[in-house]
Amino acid sequence: MTRAAASELQKRALSGVVMIAVALAALWLGGIAFWALVSLLAVLMTVEWAVMAQASRWQIILAVALTAAMMAYPLTFLDQSWLIRHLSTVAIDAVELTGLFAILLAVVTFRARLGVGLLYVVLPALSLIFLREQVEGLGLTLFTLVVIWATDIGAYF
Repeated sequence: MTRAAASELQKRALSGVVMIAVALAALWLGGIAFWALVSLLAVLMTVEWAVMAQASRWQIILAVALTAAMMAYPLTFLDQSWLIRHLSTVAIDAVELTGLFAILLAVVTFRARLGVGLLYVVLPALSLIFLREQVEGLGLTLFTLVVIWATDIGAYF
């Protein structure tokens, strides 16, 4: 391994450790802390997707606004006991709303890729939030994240 490659790997490893620590802290705290981190990451992923799709500035702003609106959806259920009893209905509503927003984004911007990107970003992000809110959500979400991290790390090597 060259010196430059070793330096790059060291930077990646250090940043990975910091990001995992932040993610685990938010996961442990749950609630608003976990929602805020996942929502922030969803917005950043939307921006990255829109840039890759070569969207204009107003298209990126619209995509981010729709992503933020969907990520705010779980906040409408502040009563956790009600949310747990009606989770399947809420999850179906979230999928339907995300689909409608994706169609709206694709039609208004004339870029189907932006609509697909909204689905690609928002549905997994909302799924993580809803998974964390389950009775055994901490363990289930941790397992999911560990599988994702292991796959990502394995793909690097």
